[in-house]
Amino acid sequence: MPLPPRPRAPGFCRRPPSQDPPPARPAALPAKPDAEPAKTDSGIDLRASTPLPQRRLPRFHFPFGRPAAAHPLVSPGQDQAIRSIFSVSPGSPGTALSERDFCQVTLACGIPRYLNAVFFRRASRGAAAVDYARFASFWTEITAAFHSLEAVAFGILKEPDCSFVTPKDVEVAVQDVTLHHPGLEFLSSLPVFQNRYVETVVTRLFYAKNKNWNKQMTFAEFKKSDFVARIQNLEHIEDINWTHDFFSYQHFYVIYCKFWELDRDHDMLIDLQALRRYDHFSLSERILRRVIGGFGKLPSHSRPRPKPASAGAPSASASASGPESALAASASSPSSSMSSSPRLTSSPPAVAPPSQSMSHSSSAAAAAQAASSSAPHQPLTLPPRHTTPTVMSYEDFIYFILSVEEKRTIHAIEYWFRCLDLDGDGFISLYEIGYFFEEQYERMLGNRMTDLWRFEDFVCSLLDLIRPEHKTKISLSDLKHSASAPLFFDMLFDLHKYENHIRRIDPAFRDQDDVTYEGPHGEHITLTGFQKFAARTYQFLAEEESAAASISHSTSGQSHMGGGGLGSLIGGSYHQSSSYDDMVDDRLMEGYLCGAGDHDHDNDIDTDNIGIGVRGGIPHEWDEDEYEMEMHVSRVGV
Repeated sequence: MPLPPRPRAPGFCRRPPSQDPPPARPAALPAKPDAEPAKTDSGIDLRASTPLPQRRLPRFHFPFGRPAAAHPLVSPGQDQAIRSIFSVSPGSPGTALSERDFCQVTLACGIPRYLNAVFFRRASRGAAAVDYARFASFWTEITAAFHSLEAVAFGILKEPDCSFVTPKDVEVAVQDVTLHHPGLEFLSSLPVFQNRYVETVVTRLFYAKNKNWNKQMTFAEFKKSDFVARIQNLEHIEDINWTHDFFSYQHFYVIYCKFWELDRDHDMLIDLQALRRYDHFSLSERILRRVIGGFGKLPSHSRPRPKPASAGAPSASASASGPESALAASASSPSSSMSSSPRLTSSPPAVAPPSQSMSHSSSAAAAAQAASSSAPHQPLTLPPRHTTPTVMSYEDFIYFILSVEEKRTIHAIEYWFRCLDLDGDGFISLYEIGYFFEEQYERMLGNRMTDLWRFEDFVCSLLDLIRPEHKTKISLSDLKHSASAPLFFDMLFDLHKYENHIRRIDPAFRDQDDVTYEGPHGEHITLTGFQKFAARTYQFLAEEESAAASISHSTSGQSHMGGGGLGSLIGGSYHQSSSYDDMVDDRLMEGYLCGAGDHDHDNDIDTDNIGIGVRGGIPHEWDEDEYEMEMHVSRVGV
């Protein structure tokens, strides 16, 4: 049913539609000008009324010295003095100077005397002589770019287009020392030994820099080496043995004689068999194999060692590569690292354990027990020799002897860490410690040492010495931050130095073992590390050479050559292998100090009271007390 219509409000009526047109629309408002709206924060207008001035930070990094109003090497009367040296006059350009005459210009410029040769070659740009105009151009260029004595020396030594110094650059300066220093005059007729001295000094300089695995020395490393001050100091001393740095002829003599007595065929290369004889077979064969293989320092005479195979792809020699491959495989496969660990071939006898207050004793002993008992009983084999270099050059030997005689330096710690890290994972694990301890233990038995270790106690002692961040592995950082790093290395592979550590507990032996010398002001300075080794060995070699010269003079009426301490080494007969030496070396190789496994100790040579002297080709004997007698070195000379 439809709804009824809605009632309208009273007074409401519909308006009829208008007949007028619709009103016109208003015109558009004018556009606002582009203006930044006001930015207010707490009622403050943040708009910049005027643009801010651009400020430039002043230069604060000056790699070659801060420029000064007056250069430290440029004085007001310097140019006039140099002009007089070149004989420059208003009507004459002057005369050209040779390298010998140029030395006056070098001293007038404040450059060390023994940088004259390299300074002349840079200023002359390869010419046989240099005139004033060419020198002035070069000197202005150098002083504008380098603003200190060290920086100027660095700029003179390096090639113009290089930012670093190479060994070839430094060789020119060291060669100048050998030719003109009064303390090395006796080498003027021996160019072979001049070259060996230069090679030794340059190698030691680059060994001590921060990154000693490359041949590029930056300016920061150059300043830290203190090369300029040391070469400048040579101008004030006549006897070069007074120095105890890399310019010391005494140090060169010791290093080269040690290399010469090992290199019996004198081809300037030594192999593993020769390196075993170093320090009377003190080092274990397993660490020497790593050294010969170039793991401490990349060999300078051979190609780089091959890269390891990728994970999951075994190499062709994996079955015969021994513990190094096994450790690499265990590193890539954590699940099998414990089950495939190498085990010691013989179980050490039980001895009294160390103090039970060790912080790592519980965890380290448990891990060591697992490492030594989880795998089947099988001997460890050494890696094949054909995969790594088998000889060592003279340069490599310098790295080796510096690292083995002073193990507390950063460079030596890095050297031995690379040798001990078999799998290259950046840590020395318990398996690697066990690998080197196995041979060291056999050598302790062969040497009849009373301080024998069980492997568990040995590991606990090592970890308590270093206190690593990880309780079951040791990193390079842990060794660098520990003062006991030398003892750590000696316990693993250096038998004689480890025994020396033990004996130095006795104050009487410590006083007897120290080497001191009298300083320039009358003070007594105690030598340590390589300096102590060099001073003691140099005196021993000098005494032995004097005895050999006396014997030779009494028998044949002719003495050995004495030229500055080279002795019979110059004559080419420094080491003459005798049947006695060969017999002793062979018996030692059989197992006395090499730890070759089971052998009859009753048939060993009794070396308790015998020392082997082979440096002068004259075997002799001495008592142990005489060998370890007190050596206070006041000044060692020839």
